[in-house]
Amino acid sequence: MIDRRTLIASFGALGAWPAAAQQRPAQPRPRAQATLDQALTESGLPPDRLGLFVVDLAANAVVASSLADRAIIPASTMKLPAMVAALHVLGAEWRPVTTVWRSGPPSASVLTLVGGGDPLLAGEHLADLVRLIAQAGFTQAARFQFDPGTIPELSAIDQTQPLAATYNPAVSGLSSNFNRIHLRWRREDGAVRGDFTAVATRQRVPMEGFSLVAGAAGQSEPFRWRATETGEQWSLGPRQPDRGEIFLPIRRPSIATARLVRRLAADAGVTLPPPQPGRPPADAREVARVEGQALITIVPQVLRWSNNLAAELCGLAAAPGASDIAAAAARHQQWIQQAAPGIDWSGFRLATHSGLGSASRATPRQLAATALLAQAEGWAALLPPYRPRDGGAPVEGVFAKSGTMAFAKSQAGLLTMADGRVCAFGLVLTDPERRAAYDRALDTFDRGMPSDARAWLERAQIAEAKIIEALVAGRIG
Repeated sequence: MIDRRTLIASFGALGAWPAAAQQRPAQPRPRAQATLDQALTESGLPPDRLGLFVVDLAANAVVASSLADRAIIPASTMKLPAMVAALHVLGAEWRPVTTVWRSGPPSASVLTLVGGGDPLLAGEHLADLVRLIAQAGFTQAARFQFDPGTIPELSAIDQTQPLAATYNPAVSGLSSNFNRIHLRWRREDGAVRGDFTAVATRQRVPMEGFSLVAGAAGQSEPFRWRATETGEQWSLGPRQPDRGEIFLPIRRPSIATARLVRRLAADAGVTLPPPQPGRPPADAREVARVEGQALITIVPQVLRWSNNLAAELCGLAAAPGASDIAAAAARHQQWIQQAAPGIDWSGFRLATHSGLGSASRATPRQLAATALLAQAEGWAALLPPYRPRDGGAPVEGVFAKSGTMAFAKSQAGLLTMADGRVCAFGLVLTDPERRAAYDRALDTFDRGMPSDARAWLERAQIAEAKIIEALVAGRIG
């Protein structure tokens, strides 16, 4: 077991390289370099696409370093420092709470649904909330309001990313079902028909406020969104099949969640009028609540499944008063840099808590520092096991947060080598030029990844697995 003092000292080792170049070589030893080159060659990637930094925590010694100070787009590896910061601010036992408040006399009562920023709030939890309302004796209300709470409502995590992708939904303190809605469509008699449903109590619940229309002949993207006076409308591209189903992001989550509660309430015998925005009146009292999971339970799920909305809600909850994601992330970035002394944080940028988009930056050395920070703060056990393939068997002794996007693949975590050394590491594979070209050509209404980017990621995944396997075996460092 490595004590916290030793871990903090390891930050010095991270920051000292390559200042200590007189004592250590600036590049991997020949055998190690040959191993790295072979892994890249066999995967079809040139050597300059790899950035690597590995530090032995007990010895405060650098094990391997290659392009360790080149800033890259880190993708979802940024969830690791963001979640460590959220745990520092909120504490392990923090729980989000969704509540219902009542005011006024029974004949003219006002019910207000208030969000608490629960990143895992689902239909079954809303059904529990409705049961509590019914058990309190309510059968109807004169007015039904919704209040997203203190977390700002944003129409997307990142406006520069595909708006039809479920990994880029709207953000709200009154989010549910990860702000996704299921669409089943069909073309018949020359018209397009769509059924929008939410998942609640393991059933499909029809959702109001969503509509589907046929897209114009010139619509190239599969799905295009627009706001309407009553809700959200999607247009189906003419090249889509006559029948199909898909999950789409919700762009107005607060009212969508309130409408779901209204539908569930009707099924439970409670009549609510159409929801309207509004805060609880001053004389309101709480009549029902559902508590979310503790943050110490939420974070491992965020890191394992890499849900972007969940990461953003945790980050925003830990930055009360922040006007948007960028402001909250900047606050957490400041703490991260202060909490890890001795690190050169030049170029580091936490633009979002999820890592979505191309604005965040980190070097391999800085990624290793974020893993070391997790260890020093006592949260290393929350890291998921590293799996070379999605759904595959984990590699023994390797725990890391992955990052994946077009032309960028990364890992930040901890590994135990065959000789027992415990190391923090940052590993990135990237093609900056092709990524920049991808960003320039990105259509925000397109949800797909081009075939060349998928092929590149397959090669990067193979190279990554070979390098991590070699590190664990001691063939590098």
